Amino acid sequence: MRDVRSRWFWTLLLPALVVAEHLGHGLTHWVREPDDRTREQLLAQSGHGYAGYLETIVALCVVLVGAGLAARAVAGFRQRPLRGLPSLWWAGLPVAAFALQEPLGVLVHDGPGGLALLADPVLALGAVLELAGGLLCVLVVRKLSVAAHRAGRALAALRRRPLRGATTAAQPVPADVVPIRLRAPAYGGGKRAPPAFG
Repeated sequence: MRDVRSRWFWTLLLPALVVAEHLGHGLTHWVREPDDRTREQLLAQSGHGYAGYLETIVALCVVLVGAGLAARAVAGFRQRPLRGLPSLWWAGLPVAAFALQEPLGVLVHDGPGGLALLADPVLALGAVLELAGGLLCVLVVRKLSVAAHRAGRALAALRRRPLRGATTAAQPVPADVVPIRLRAPAYGGGKRAPPAFG
């Protein structure tokens, strides 16, 4: 797929979708159990002990998104065309990750007997939240990409425009213009003296 081979996919869209998936996953577990302490215990008992590592991954993804937007601004500054806006189909990626993550976590932690937990209606709500988050993420990435590109172009236009009141250097002087030269008075030699009275 052409999108997957693009640099913007790895530095902008995919990290943003990882953040969206993590937020949707966290929101799903918050709906299931609003109390922080109880939720942490439930997550640890249900095979979600890895969630603490995800915060570092999310922080790295946020840095990558910032780098991707900066690259878009630089491309605009260099007058490169804007291309490669993500398709809305990518909004389904967080749902797919959620659908894999939940059963795998249960299987690893509880074995096949724990798969009955997947009948919880909160998981259906989680899938809806993941889809909404993925869609919002793709739309925001598209808007931010265009805005960063336009900002780069605007900076390039400002750089080319001369400052108000500034003169352009190295302009040839027309031949018929005689420069004015100030000469020091002959009697004073350019030194300060009292006025001459007759």
